[in-house]
Amino acid sequence: PTRMRMELAEDDRYGWITLCYCLCIFAEVVFALFAVVFAKLYVINAKNVEMSSEEFITARKTQSLWRIGWSYFASAMGAWTITSPAGYAVSSGYLGLIFYALATGLPVFLVAYVGTIVQEKWPHCCSVADFALHRYGPTAKIFVTCVALINMSIFMLAEFTTIGTLFQYFVGDRSYPMILIVGFLTTVYTAYGGLTISIVTDQVQAIFAVLLILVITIYVAATFRQPLPADLGPMGDYLRPTVAGYSSILVMPAMMTAATVFNDAIWQRVWAAESPRSLRMGGLFGCTLIVLAMALLGFGGFLAAWGGLVTWDTNYNLYLF
Repeated sequence: PTRMRMELAEDDRYGWITLCYCLCIFAEVVFALFAVVFAKLYVINAKNVEMSSEEFITARKTQSLWRIGWSYFASAMGAWTITSPAGYAVSSGYLGLIFYALATGLPVFLVAYVGTIVQEKWPHCCSVADFALHRYGPTAKIFVTCVALINMSIFMLAEFTTIGTLFQYFVGDRSYPMILIVGFLTTVYTAYGGLTISIVTDQVQAIFAVLLILVITIYVAATFRQPLPADLGPMGDYLRPTVAGYSSILVMPAMMTAATVFNDAIWQRVWAAESPRSLRMGGLFGCTLIVLAMALLGFGGFLAAWGGLVTWDTNYNLYLF
């Protein structure tokens, strides 16, 4: 009987892993096909011309307020937000939660606001390094290019690491197969359609992400029944104001502002916005969504610790779950 139960458990595990792979790969392939078809039908055929290299890179002055806003949200809210805000809220308390959320969203609006000035004075810029060249010279361009490449590499690694971590610890399988699949498919459709397709797919991803966060919020509000002690429970010493929490008042805005300013994915939306108003209002819309989403995702980890559902022995990456 014991051996039979072990075999049944192993069959259930393989069934669960197979289901996760099938659903994820199906969603990725459908999403990639949507991007390629959109690029073919609406970007190239609709104009009856080949996309120029500048249009491919910048999509200059083609994107509306709402697309810019949704794209800002998707660009800032990567897969890492599933794990980092919840974990940081537990280790740095509610002060860390608040300033992490604000520090993630406000720099996006800062870039959008400053971007209108940059766009007006240097209308032919196509990257933050290009702006540095026109404004400060070639030495500044080299420096900004190096910093931006390092910064965006960290962002990319954070995305892939989170995807792999979820498959390793939540699904229960190796981390790298899904990383390779996601990396390959996103590279294919982005290389095919350029920035325009990246922004269009950002919009789709962002809308689905917001809907998912709303569903999670409503579900937790309706079903969470853990007692919430007035002293914040067994992990209260970490959830209330601490040295780490007070440090976040300075550390998080400084870190996230630098990370945003040296991120070309954020600046690309500056060149793509169809007007200064679209850029500013899109930045404000994206910033608002980012702050709210980060606060809700972080509060999920905070609530779990407050209710005694997680301890320091719990996997840091799974606090939200």
